[in-house]
Amino acid sequence: MPTRRSTSSSPAAKRFRVPEVSKIYVVGNIKKPGAYPVQNGSDTTVLQMLALSEGLEQFASKNAFIYRREANGSKNEIPVELDKILQRNPRTSR
Repeated sequence: MPTRRSTSSSPAAKRFRVPEVSKIYVVGNIKKPGAYPVQNGSDTTVLQMLALSEGLEQFASKNAFIYRREANGSKNEIPVELDKILQRNPRTSR
């Protein structure tokens, strides 16, 4: 099965592999929930998906989860600390 690796320039970002998909569903307290297409072979980050969904609602939690179904049918929940992703790194914002 083809896989994709999550990447980010943030030192707090964790890297993990997810199966190739054609859509990613973004739901919860965000401004524009829905299914967003992804290109095969491209790395897609949580920050990119937040941008596509027009960001968090005003009182949204700063914790999120990536839910993934494994090949054997089991479910995997990956916690994501949005505070760490949304923090600006002054060295990389120039």
